[in-house]
Amino acid sequence: MSVRRRIFIAATAILLFSFFLHAENLSKHVFTKTTPDGTVVFVKPHKIKRDGTTQALKDMECDIVLTTFSDTVTFTVSLITPQPISFDSVEVSVGNFNSYFPVEKLYIEPIGDNWSSRVRFYTPVSDFTRLYDTSGILRFKWGYNDTAPSYILNNKDWNKRRQVYRFAFDVISHNKH
Repeated sequence: MSVRRRIFIAATAILLFSFFLHAENLSKHVFTKTTPDGTVVFVKPHKIKRDGTTQALKDMECDIVLTTFSDTVTFTVSLITPQPISFDSVEVSVGNFNSYFPVEKLYIEPIGDNWSSRVRFYTPVSDFTRLYDTSGILRFKWGYNDTAPSYILNNKDWNKRRQVYRFAFDVISHNKH
């Protein structure tokens, strides 16, 4: 066997291995369930760093759910603040994407001297795909005032998270009838 052929085979094997390793890593971030209504993809919780200039005390924890039987994506989020706060919308922005979504409050409860808020919002699938197709710094701002809790993912971390979101969307797309 010639040297060129050995190099070609080795390079091909390395590329295929890295492709499968990458796909496997993405799949560990999601959980897929088949129901009588269709397929549900749950993206496991992940943290988004707090912006230090706001009321946010800890990083935000966020999970998302996509289904084959809905045209929306559900974001469920936990926030920790020094006092109970009310807000009716979240601003999500990255690059040239900027949108406001209404927020549904699930609960607010005390945790020591602080308060935990669990909220949910829905994005149309079209906004979700625009979101993960856009690079830059991802920002979530809860409410309208300057000190409203705000959270960011830098470009490097957002690029990793975008891949997980795109993978989850691909799983749903392949399961639609």
